[in-house]
Amino acid sequence: MALFLGILVDVDHILDYLMEEKRFDSKHLFVKSYNHEYDRLILCLHCYEYILVVWIICCFSKKYEFAIIFTVSYLTHMIPDQLSNNIRPLGYFFIYRIYKKFRMNDVFYPIE
Repeated sequence: MALFLGILVDVDHILDYLMEEKRFDSKHLFVKSYNHEYDRLILCLHCYEYILVVWIICCFSKKYEFAIIFTVSYLTHMIPDQLSNNIRPLGYFFIYRIYKKFRMNDVFYPIE
């Protein structure tokens, strides 16, 4: 599950690319992502709020092991992203991105 979760989280990059470009070009997707060329970036799977949701569900269902595995796996993906992607401190909170209207320039620091 940990490996699956680590890969699954990045599917949202493809979804954001398709919404903005209305086509798929894998090379252009990586170039656009690397250069921060999006107008808006939803990143629907990069949300720290999922950890809270999973813990609430798991507490009611008494699936604590799942909650621990999910949290460790998810943070194993999210922490390196947080540290390496030039994102503002609250940028991986979905509520913050809604507040910023998903504008990439408001969620990420400019590339220098």
